[in-house]
Amino acid sequence: MTTPSWVSSQKSHIWIFNIGRGLCVFIRTALNQGIMYDFGNSEDFKPSDFLKQNIIPYLDKYKNCRVAQTVISHPHADHIANISCLIEPDKEKSPFYSTLHTCPHDKIKGSAKPEAIDWGRIKNPKGSESNLETYKSIYEGRNLPLQTICYESLKSIPNLEYGLYYVRPPVVNEIYPDNDHVKKLQADGKNIRVCYS
Repeated sequence: MTTPSWVSSQKSHIWIFNIGRGLCVFIRTALNQGIMYDFGNSEDFKPSDFLKQNIIPYLDKYKNCRVAQTVISHPHADHIANISCLIEPDKEKSPFYSTLHTCPHDKIKGSAKPEAIDWGRIKNPKGSESNLETYKSIYEGRNLPLQTICYESLKSIPNLEYGLYYVRPPVVNEIYPDNDHVKKLQADGKNIRVCYS
């Protein structure tokens, strides 16, 4: 097997898989580590099979993982259809094993209430229940790299002590009312979010 040219490259590479409504993106960073975003697949193609054979074997390990981080945008069936690739009887033997999982908030102590997942509103097709249970098990064991807070609480300086903060669209419009870019997005009917440290 010939080693791909990107292995020795100092550039990041991104694979975006066209799998229909769902999503699956794989990012190879300049440090030759992997980040996987969402776990969708189509009826005739699983990105995980392609990644396992053509990408992951060439990545460097990060904390004993070839995939340094997994990110799941939300637990709808088309975004977690292939989530089972994360779970094997001995999960650390999975080529997709990662110690850092990023998922949206749940209704747990400390969550930002307006952004918490309402599990009752997640309506997935019959037959996808096990994928949702896998998602929930990953969710419970994840390490939180980001902190979500409401902008109004930033008036208290101690809240600025740690990490990255996410500002929701209506608040961005309040903070930057004179910003031409924000005005244009508003005029086009779009919202903008800001993530900063």
